[in-house]
Amino acid sequence: MKKYAVRNQYLRLHTKLILKLIAKGKISPRKIWNAFVCWIKYHLKITRSASFPLMISIELWNECNVNCVFCRNEKGEIFDINPLNGKSPIVKGRMSYELYCDIIDQVKDHVLVAVLYTNGEPLMYKDLIKCVQYATDHNVATIIATNGTLMTEQKARDLLNAGLDFVKIQLSGFTQETYSVQVRKGDVEKVKAGIAAFDKINREGKHNALVLVDYISYNYNKHEFPLIQAFCADKNVMLSSRR
Repeated sequence: MKKYAVRNQYLRLHTKLILKLIAKGKISPRKIWNAFVCWIKYHLKITRSASFPLMISIELWNECNVNCVFCRNEKGEIFDINPLNGKSPIVKGRMSYELYCDIIDQVKDHVLVAVLYTNGEPLMYKDLIKCVQYATDHNVATIIATNGTLMTEQKARDLLNAGLDFVKIQLSGFTQETYSVQVRKGDVEKVKAGIAAFDKINREGKHNALVLVDYISYNYNKHEFPLIQAFCADKNVMLSSRR
């Protein structure tokens, strides 16, 4: 039952996001057709799904400020989970704003959404607001996932004014003791303050962006899930729970 509950939860989330993007005029018939072709070819197990992807993930900068144990070692080196690459860490690098714009120009008529993160903390990238704005100006929806420690009211205002559509904030512990099991350098109170700040500016400005708190359940933190549920209910933000 839990498997189907999680599946239905994400189906509702995706449906809600698509409806919001349609209302904002960021989804065209051409994009819908490309998504349909991708979906059909995926289920037919065709190697190449389509001429363009359904969505695109862009790593602006793979640096991070919290050094989570599941992502990096104590030196901050990024784990490479690809078994074909041996045990070497992922090389760190930063994308230029010009290259980012070139990518958006190539996919703007086809992809449903640009996901502006992979291994790094997007709020550390100095041109993030410009990147979101450029995508918005070209009718490309944007998503970021953040650890939340750098989120402030001003940062939230800038992101929302630039047209950000969806933010996912990771929170897998409600107290510092539990939170620190997974996050080496983070401050859980800053994360909670960041969630509250984004929610406040989102509601006050009627931006209608989706806000999702991402909770990964382990044996060590499951006792705090009711506290996170109450926190999200109070802030009126969505909560995703997964193992």
